[in-house]
Amino acid sequence: MVLFDLDHLHEYNARHGRAAGDGVLRGFASLLRQITRRMDLAARCGPDEFVSVLGGCVEEGAVIFAGRVQERLRAAEQTDPLPTVSAGIACYRPEMTSPAE
Repeated sequence: MVLFDLDHLHEYNARHGRAAGDGVLRGFASLLRQITRRMDLAARCGPDEFVSVLGGCVEEGAVIFAGRVQERLRAAEQTDPLPTVSAGIACYRPEMTSPAE
């Protein structure tokens, strides 16, 4: 699982307008839709957060996926100023016995 957070989107909205911020959200959702495999799930899970659930993926694959997102954002940023994005990865391991683990 990879959780993405669009950093400082509130400040971006204040500086560029809410319509621009909504465009960033739509653009990020579109980017995830383009690079997410059909067997996986990508969804918005908060005001400025998105989650990608990568079935059958090991930690290395999640890191590669997050890197692809980062590369695409860098390419898009050359034409438009965009907020930065933070990402975190969590992996299920068979030895886990509870949700807290």
